[in-house]
Amino acid sequence: MVLIDRAVAESWRELDLSGQELTELPVEIGKLKQLESLILGKRVEGYEYVGNRYLEKVSGNNLKTLRLELLGLPNLCKLDISGNPLESIPDVVTQILHLEELILIRVELTEIPDAITNTPDKLSIVTCIYSLLFCALCGNLLYIMKNALNR
Repeated sequence: MVLIDRAVAESWRELDLSGQELTELPVEIGKLKQLESLILGKRVEGYEYVGNRYLEKVSGNNLKTLRLELLGLPNLCKLDISGNPLESIPDVVTQILHLEELILIRVELTEIPDAITNTPDKLSIVTCIYSLLFCALCGNLLYIMKNALNR
């Protein structure tokens, strides 16, 4: 992908791939060793009526999973996967060591992975990703969240 090659050559710290209609993350993503922020979807201005409620508009992709190559990005601290049809948080997300900000607006999320719910102290949804400071879960179908966090 040309944009990723340019980001590598110019040592970009942020890469915005939202709205690119990606069905899978390019393997070249693993070359972005300096990357701090990866935007695979994002909130855009406005709201739209979906079903029987208003939801924030998002510009995402069609990603259903994420590549293990993300684990090779030592500086990645922000990941926005909003607007992608993920029914659960990919396990790779829970293994990104320095992740501080995880944004999951309207990702069709219906469950939270055990890696997050089975944290030692169970203080919050984000405690398993020890460096995570912020996690947005707006517009998802998390009807089982309370039970998952009380396990």
